[in-house]
Amino acid sequence: MSELDAVICSHLHAWARHGTVDLKEVTSNMLFDYAAKQLMSYDELKTPLKLAENFKAFIYGLLSFPLDIPGTAYHACLQGRKNATKIITDIYNDRKASKIRRGDFLDHLLEEVESEKSFLNESAAIDLVLVLLFAYHETTSTCWLN
Repeated sequence: MSELDAVICSHLHAWARHGTVDLKEVTSNMLFDYAAKQLMSYDELKTPLKLAENFKAFIYGLLSFPLDIPGTAYHACLQGRKNATKIITDIYNDRKASKIRRGDFLDHLLEEVESEKSFLNESAAIDLVLVLLFAYHETTSTCWLN
């Protein structure tokens, strides 16, 4: 609860600096930041790669006409997914190489992938993080604000 409280307070302070905010958008951003932090200790402020921007491009193009031509929503969706997956892969590989554990979900995935009886491989673990971000984002940020 203390981590969630800290995230909410920091976002409320940021919102206070603006005259008006789109509640659905800023709440969605806050929940995404919290989910990414809980899943893989991701901090958008400390990372040059913008996971949220790529993830939004992925989300917004999901229900578009599947025409993979630059400039279309579907093309942006594919690029967003590719870039978000690369960011998650880089975090996964850095964590694997550093052996520093942060107590988050990614640590548990690393342990599972490295165990002998595991059914997960690295690719499945990375996809699982992306899917969990999607599930967390879409089920919390869109349901109660509509």
